[in-house]
Amino acid sequence: MDSKKKQKIYNIIMILLQLSFYVLALVFFERAKWLYQSDVGSGYHRFGNFYISEFNYVGGDAYNYIITAARSSAVMIKSLIWVVLGCSSILVGRTFRLKN
Repeated sequence: MDSKKKQKIYNIIMILLQLSFYVLALVFFERAKWLYQSDVGSGYHRFGNFYISEFNYVGGDAYNYIITAARSSAVMIKSLIWVVLGCSSILVGRTFRLKN
């Protein structure tokens, strides 16, 4: 193979890698959105634009609020992890573009 053909194949592979990382980022962002909305988006009480669900886990109201807050914090942290993975995927895709 001559060097122009090798360079063309290399460029096509880099473009495909870049696009695959962008698609992966979209998947990560959708997963984060789904996780966040599964906890905050469904429920019974309306606070601003959100519906907050509160379940009765134990007998006391204060304990239920504490459990709900801990559960919501865990869901937000899991969503944040997926967002960080999505942003990292975009950055890796951008580095493939810069190498071209």
